[in-house]
Amino acid sequence: MYLKNIILFLSVALYFLQCHGAYPTPEELETIKNIVKEYGEPNGINIEENDDLTINLNGVKDIIKEVAERLNIHKAPPSLVELQTSLSNYKFTLSDVKYYVENYSGLTVLRPEVIAIVELLFFFCEKPNGINFEDLSVLLGEIQEAYANLVAEFRYIDEPKTAIPYKMANLEYKFTRKEVESIVIDYLFSG
Repeated sequence: MYLKNIILFLSVALYFLQCHGAYPTPEELETIKNIVKEYGEPNGINIEENDDLTINLNGVKDIIKEVAERLNIHKAPPSLVELQTSLSNYKFTLSDVKYYVENYSGLTVLRPEVIAIVELLFFFCEKPNGINFEDLSVLLGEIQEAYANLVAEFRYIDEPKTAIPYKMANLEYKFTRKEVESIVIDYLFSG
């Protein structure tokens, strides 16, 4: 009886570790990329932007559902409201913030006094899992005020971490393929 319980416990633990919080395998990544690339429903694709199709929220929801079905992932697709909420609530870590300050300021290496201010401001507005997009905007504005010689303007860098919350804050529901891939991976493979 004891051995059966141990085996059952290990099986459940192994299942949990495999199905929750794991990064997709290369084959799963390829499947996701192919689904996003081939996706062509009329209400899912809006326009071409930089030779890359952009996909709206309905399309993102449909892609999540199709990827889950093809990869046999038993997770219900999000509603549009859930999708909007989760995409708007991305949390930025201290290393994310340092990266963005570096890029927005044009500095190749952050000086120690800039790092100290970034850390102080980050910990001042940090929530349990990082800061949200609005806090990032405020933090970058504070850095710019502290260092008037920085010619930084708040814009998103062309990568999913900043582009998605920026677009959500500005009610731009058009996402590039790379952003959609990131959204699908985050929704289906995060714990």
